[in-house]
Amino acid sequence: MSHPSLTHGGVHLGRGEGKSFWLLTDLHTFKVVGDDTNGAFTVAELTAGPEIGPPPHIHHNSDESFYILEGIFDFSLAGQAFTAGAGAFVHLPKGVVHTHRAGGGRPARALVMQSAADVGARENRRDRSEARHRGAANLVEIRSG
Repeated sequence: MSHPSLTHGGVHLGRGEGKSFWLLTDLHTFKVVGDDTNGAFTVAELTAGPEIGPPPHIHHNSDESFYILEGIFDFSLAGQAFTAGAGAFVHLPKGVVHTHRAGGGRPARALVMQSAADVGARENRRDRSEARHRGAANLVEIRSG
């Protein structure tokens, strides 16, 4: 998804750069994906709207972590609800049902990391395509860096 911008496969993106997609009311701007990291991890900037977050879901192949940049996020992990504000770090292990959304009725921003990469890894492309056809993910590309 990203294009190496440095020699030897490195990536350098400026503020606001990356490939962006809407999922519900959330804007995901991918900074680096599995194809860039040999499947090791994915990093995206998340700008979440307060209207609705993703339904409870499970990542079977990757852990998901959030570093909150602005605002408040409401989380649930295995039914346990909690809130995290700017400067907080949240780790959600794979295989456990969870959800997240901007809290306090206002938008929020976070840096989201998935390890191993659940986005952009070549071996996951077929699975994501099938999920889109089933309606599980409605990703709309809005721009690319």
